[in-house]
Amino acid sequence: MFRIQNIRYIFLLSLLVLTAMSYYPSFANVVTLEGGENPLNRYFVLLTVITFLLYFNYQGWIKNQLIRTYLIYLIIAGIIGFLLAQMAITTQYESATRGLLMAFVFLAIGYNSKLSYRQLFFLAIVYSLSVAFVTYRQLIQHAGGFVITDLYLGYGKNTLGVMCAASCILLLILFFYERNRYLKLFLLLLYVYILVLCISIRARADFLIIFLVTALCIYKNMRRNKLTMKSISWIVFGGLFVFVVFIFSPQIFQSILDYIIDSFTRNREGDLATGREVGWQRAIDVISESPLWGNMELQRNYETLTIHNYFLRQLSSFGILGSIPILLLYLFLFVYVIKRIIISPISVTNVGFYTFVILLAVSFGEPTFPYSPGTGVILPFMLLGFTLFRVDNPQNNFYK
Repeated sequence: MFRIQNIRYIFLLSLLVLTAMSYYPSFANVVTLEGGENPLNRYFVLLTVITFLLYFNYQGWIKNQLIRTYLIYLIIAGIIGFLLAQMAITTQYESATRGLLMAFVFLAIGYNSKLSYRQLFFLAIVYSLSVAFVTYRQLIQHAGGFVITDLYLGYGKNTLGVMCAASCILLLILFFYERNRYLKLFLLLLYVYILVLCISIRARADFLIIFLVTALCIYKNMRRNKLTMKSISWIVFGGLFVFVVFIFSPQIFQSILDYIIDSFTRNREGDLATGREVGWQRAIDVISESPLWGNMELQRNYETLTIHNYFLRQLSSFGILGSIPILLLYLFLFVYVIKRIIISPISVTNVGFYTFVILLAVSFGEPTFPYSPGTGVILPFMLLGFTLFRVDNPQNNFYK
């Protein structure tokens, strides 16, 4: 007979698998080819609500500073969005608030899940394999294999990139702390495979974030271990491996290098910004003309989704006064997480801070992150909640 804890965990795993499967070509084609809604979206929302209710616990979590602050700004934003919709000024504020609400649900699930190390490890494997499988199928469908093409994936490339990046960081931190050598090897191989997938779908920002966070994790891990002989041996082995490949098989070394470079430069026009600068300039023009109320006052007929920067999008759409709760929450999360990364040692219990950096970084070049789409942000927000619980309850036995 299943205990309630097992039932909760099964629903959580099912939610994460469904998150990845919504980008499987058979479902994604409904959006790209038929112009409809992804058929798995309704089940994703249903599973999210059920999982939230199963894990709901009103005791403890509301005392956390980040969660309490998040909830206050969310309520204020919800009230403003409701009033603006009732006055027929804009319904876009309600849409922005829904993203905040969905992300808060994932945060609460993560905090109340109180995962053990074994549960987190199994969750990481299940989610990472699901993401790897779906991303591979997308590559086969759109590129025919591991080939850097001129065109991006038709649907969900940016979200899949975030999912791949979150998986890589979670796998990397587990790799540092797993003691079984065979499991460590498996984690490393899966990390490398998903990293290759990330490059192949041309999720360039996510690849750079993975690289930077990986370098930071290695540096912090070396400082924690005070550069032991084991750490030195890993560095020497890695350097010798690259050197041997370069000397005895320079064509392989060059092929790998070209593959990475092509991912960034295959589109010769606008390689860095890929047209985003047009939307940025449009947002700046609106802000300069109406800094207090933004497009709510100007009522310009322009699509805010083309403004690929979360901060600029909200500021241009609602102005300084209209976007106060949304932007203050964004800045609060940004400062809180970065500060925690600087002062906190790298560990499995702090993994939520490192995966959340992905959402913050991507928000500079995307319109809806760090809060939505829910399918892309569920793991970082859930892990952030998990980490907050471990910070608040260090006495809880994580490794049981």
